[in-house]
Amino acid sequence: MNKIKKLLEGRDYKRELFREYFYWTCQKCGKVWQEGQRRFDIHYQKEGSSKSKIYDNWTELNKINLFCHKCHLNLTEHREAMRKKRN
Repeated sequence: MNKIKKLLEGRDYKRELFREYFYWTCQKCGKVWQEGQRRFDIHYQKEGSSKSKIYDNWTELNKINLFCHKCHLNLTEHREAMRKKRN
């Protein structure tokens, strides 16, 4: 993991720190990320917080979740947004 963080900067570096904080584990299904797989998604609860500012504020961790791609896409808000795009 440290090799990956050394290659990252800025927002991507912070995202990797969040993944490490959550032990590279999906908080919905418990799947653990394996090297070579697609990176797990950082999800923000939209309770008025700005996506761009949340990276700088570790006190906002209660508004951040780590999900595998499948669980992230199956969130109700994402399914509704995809439905709206189709129509």
